[in-house]
Amino acid sequence: MTDGPAALRFAAVQLFVERVSASVGGYVLSDREASVVGEICRRLDGIVLAIELAAGRVDAFGIAGVAESLRNNFDILTRGRRTALPRHQTLRATLDWSYSLLSSTQQFVLAQLSLFNQEFTLKAAQAVIAGEAAMDVEGSIVDLVAKSLVVADRSAHPVRYRLLDMTRAYAAEKLSASGFENEASHRHATHYCALFDDAARQWQVAQEAVSLEIYSRDIGNLRAALDWCFSPTGESAMGVAMTVAAIPFWYQLSLVDECLSRVQQALDTLERQAEADPQSLMRLHAALGFPRMRAISGRPSGAKGWTRALEIARKVDDVDFQLRALWALWVDRTNSGEPRAGLEMAAAFRVLSERSSNAADWLIGERMKARSLHLLGDQAGAEDRVQRMLAAYQAPANGSHLARFQYEQRITARITLARVLWLRGKTEEALREIDDMVETALAAGHNLTICHALSDAACPVSLMAGDLPRAERYTEMLHRRTRDHALDVWHSYAECFEGDILIRTGEAATGVTLVREALDRLDRAGFYLYHTVFHSILASGLTTLGQEPEAMALLDGALSRCENSGEAWYCAELIRQKGEILAGQSSRLSDARTLFERSMAIARDQGAIILEQRSADSLATLSRPASTF
Repeated sequence: MTDGPAALRFAAVQLFVERVSASVGGYVLSDREASVVGEICRRLDGIVLAIELAAGRVDAFGIAGVAESLRNNFDILTRGRRTALPRHQTLRATLDWSYSLLSSTQQFVLAQLSLFNQEFTLKAAQAVIAGEAAMDVEGSIVDLVAKSLVVADRSAHPVRYRLLDMTRAYAAEKLSASGFENEASHRHATHYCALFDDAARQWQVAQEAVSLEIYSRDIGNLRAALDWCFSPTGESAMGVAMTVAAIPFWYQLSLVDECLSRVQQALDTLERQAEADPQSLMRLHAALGFPRMRAISGRPSGAKGWTRALEIARKVDDVDFQLRALWALWVDRTNSGEPRAGLEMAAAFRVLSERSSNAADWLIGERMKARSLHLLGDQAGAEDRVQRMLAAYQAPANGSHLARFQYEQRITARITLARVLWLRGKTEEALREIDDMVETALAAGHNLTICHALSDAACPVSLMAGDLPRAERYTEMLHRRTRDHALDVWHSYAECFEGDILIRTGEAATGVTLVREALDRLDRAGFYLYHTVFHSILASGLTTLGQEPEAMALLDGALSRCENSGEAWYCAELIRQKGEILAGQSSRLSDARTLFERSMAIARDQGAIILEQRSADSLATLSRPASTF
């Protein structure tokens, strides 16, 4: 390279010049310095981090000084590392060189900053760094930013800092060699335990969006702090407290797997203690009970987890956690296809809500009752209660209902409303409701609520209404989201809906196989909610394939289960399907008529206008004289 313009054709030189310009407040590459800059970039193998570190030293040494310093130090710094890859030798040598030029205070601060996983604030750094260096943490960080050893994000408030991965790994080696690592890790964990504990306390007054914006950026530090707490040299009691405090944030961020893993880790610790804190045990068992989306090996998850949490909550007279447990047990009964038992849980919740400090809790009880009534077949009662809830409910500004009851409560109420509207014969209104509901859920960004809206309303209502394009769109959305977040139960729902679409579009064999496999997985997981619909779908596919006896057996089995559990909302349709199968047999026309009339009567009693109309149409078709030619 002989002149500036020619040198600037190389990306490494461009980067070096840009970084120098940013560091010294403006720099133009001259022809005289072009060959020197070229030498620097060649010596650094074009490695971005190495170039940035070298550029950060120009303000102190000048271009020629940096080049001379690199020449004098690199042979020494790379000696003894001949087995390393050349680029690794270069980067390590650059880091050694840059570190050697720091003051002892700056070296100490950089080493301690390696404890931060991803980002940190100045306040956090001041809480972690001890000794004489603590006198001027801010000044040291400013110097390290200028030397490209620390990156500053000034768009955040407060400013967030971070170390690049290679720099952090290098600094961590220095911290480990210093003998201060455990002491500094204790301060780091103490800071983040206090941070998340304070956040949990403020949960009742802080805006949900602010909580997520602030605390989601510290998830990496939460992980690092917990890793130390539960390490052989850590403090497990602090780890338990931190785990309990972080539970609502994990759920808000849909980090379900991470939450379960940490909760199990904390419970393992508590169970080794003679007298474990009951509040911590209660909250940890409650967290295990939340996600029945997957099983947890060796732990009482689902209903057992919540039953244990309810026992502890009653013992310590914690009304809030009694309500959470009753809600979760209502969910369990509902998901198990037991709406009668679910209604009992909803009633118990409603009574206890009178003791709650949250005035909106009784409205959640109304929503729960509406859902149970819908499944039991009282569509008019369900519509009345859910409309009443939606008219009066105001979500807490802090989003605490999301943390306490897993989903955004207005959207879950609208799920019931959309289903009831379709059954009441208001198809267009129901379709508008699901479209707006999904849009609202997507805007809120909470994945569990989005999947709930898709699986329980958008997909099934679209299919029941016969709107296949809408159903395909929502099913694909559910399929993708449940796959990406490993939500196995809802993923099986998506496959049942996909199977229904295939059956309706001429691929019955493929659709039947898909639905069978998904139903098997749901059975193994103990999820029986909507089995009536899924068995109806499977029976439809079998009928299309000419396997009427198996289809009839499926429908009879579904009706028998509904009679035992009280789930009645789809019985009229199951009976109508049986009538349609018999209507294809000339010797069974009278039996088909009886089934259609029975289906109409049940739908009429339930206020399910759309199902009554379907059965009336089937009866009219049966009664219509055959065409003659």
